[in-house]
Amino acid sequence: MVTNLSVYGTSFPSALGNGGGGDLRAAGAGCIANGSLDLGRFAFGGIVAMFSGYAYARLGASYPSNGGIIDFFRRGLGNGVFSLALSLLYLLTLAVSIAMVARAFGAYAVQFLHEGSQEEHLILLYALGIIAVMTLFNSLSNHAVGRLEVILVGIKMMILLLLIIAGVWSLQPAHISVSAPPAPVRSSPVSG
Repeated sequence: MVTNLSVYGTSFPSALGNGGGGDLRAAGAGCIANGSLDLGRFAFGGIVAMFSGYAYARLGASYPSNGGIIDFFRRGLGNGVFSLALSLLYLLTLAVSIAMVARAFGAYAVQFLHEGSQEEHLILLYALGIIAVMTLFNSLSNHAVGRLEVILVGIKMMILLLLIIAGVWSLQPAHISVSAPPAPVRSSPVSG
């Protein structure tokens, strides 16, 4: 049974994935290491991610199915080898991404719930737990997934808003001075 999703319901997964904290931390480290040129790269990447998310949302709203991007490959490229190769590459990338996000979640959960412990078995237990919970949720329905994504993005935006408010609240203009940007550091693993 195919359930239609709204543009909002299909775009929130992209917003959640493309606007993740890891991206922001990596961009911040790159900007510090390389000067202001990376700000332009980060802005360009954000614009590309925005258009990518919008295109994915429009495709999902126009051709709703359980196949997702793999179905889009098949519809656009046919049932050939190229479509199959892209689908397998996507699935591999998806598996690696899920593992990385789940492991990061596990590490955060252990830090928060076990007083800074870094025990590997606890990290993996939380990682497997979040994968199991999200798999269960994903098996319910497209509508349930869309609602969960809206809720998760809402929570994320509230946290970001609270951090912005806390930053502005604690700002002390007397301690701000204008200076030259730092010299680029080319030995950073972020800069390549």
